[in-house]
Order: sequence, then structure tokens, then C-alpha cells
Amino acid sequence: RETWAYLERMSPKTGEDVLIIGTGGNALAFLDHAKNLGMSASVIGSLYWQEKFLQKGANFFISYEDEKLPEILERNDKHFDIILDVVGEKETLNKTLHMLKPRGKIGVYGLDKFDEYKNGPQNFSFFSGEEYDEASAHDDIIDFIKQKKLNAWDYLSKNHIYPLEKINEALAAGEEQKVLKSVIVFD
Repeated sequence: RETWAYLERMSPKTGEDVLIIGTGGNALAFLDHAKNLGMSASVIGSLYWQEKFLQKGANFFISYEDEKLPEILERNDKHFDIILDVVGEKETLNKTLHMLKPRGKIGVYGLDKFDEYKNGPQNFSFFSGEEYDEASAHDDIIDFIKQKKLNAWDYLSKNHIYPLEKINEALAAGEEQKVLKSVIVFD
């Protein structure tokens, strides 16, 4: 719900182009939301998750480790209405700012060091993850689930279900990028 509430604050529109930086559970949620809104979505992230994000509908995928990331973006000749940095580190976002359309929107969901970001285009809107109304998204999310546009098992792993006493193993699976999210069972 929080990712939907956050994205809604940015007033996205059908047909717009969004670039998502990150490949964790929140990034996957933003991809789902963008596709459900009829937006074109591309992703920069870990190659480990490339197949999953392409299967979920990303138009293209670039490794954040690729040294030629800015040049690859330019070759794709795609400028973005929205750039969403779901990681909150300046390195990748700074390499993409030149691809933001005039009057575009930059969202940093998990901002770490705002003062270290390079200047982007002169005319853009910035959205941080500090303020959003998660409860306002509840009904929309339930509708998406009923319409089968969102599926919890896209984020959770059926092979990584742990009893509470093994929570450290569950956390380690996430840290090691074996899963987006583990399931913890309370007995």
C-alpha cells in the first residue's frame, strides 16, 4: 500500500514513461503499479533479478553495475516522465538525471543523502518518501488484488517459509538476495 500511496502523490498518467532504479520488493511493486496504470516502465538493477522484472513487464533492464549505463540509456533514446530511485543511493540516480523529460518528476523512496545528489534538469518536481497516506491506498490495492493485477506470491517465496525461531535465516535469505521477501510463520 505504501508504494501505491507514494506513486499516487506523483500524479502519474497513462502512457507516461517511468524509470525504476532498484530490484527489491518495493521496486517490483512500483513496476506492478506502473503497468497497472498503463505506463511504460524500465528498470536499472541487479542482474540477479533481471528475468523476474522482464517477465513482469519491464520494457528494458540495465545492470546498475554497467559502467556505460548513461550511454546505454542514451542509445535507447528514451526520456522519462518519472525517475523512481527505490534504493536511495546517489550513484545510479546521478547517472540517469539527464534522461528526465522537462517538468519531469524525481522520486527518491528511501532517501539517504539528499545533499549529495547532482543537479538535475532545471524544471522538475522532487518527491521524497517522507510523506504519504498509506491508508488512502487500501481500497485501490484490494481492487488490484481482486482483478488479479497484484499477486502477493510475486513478492514472497513459497520455498522460504520460516518459523519465528528461524527469523535470522529468513533475514539472511533476503540479504543474500535469495528472495525478495521471506514468510515468517507464528505458531
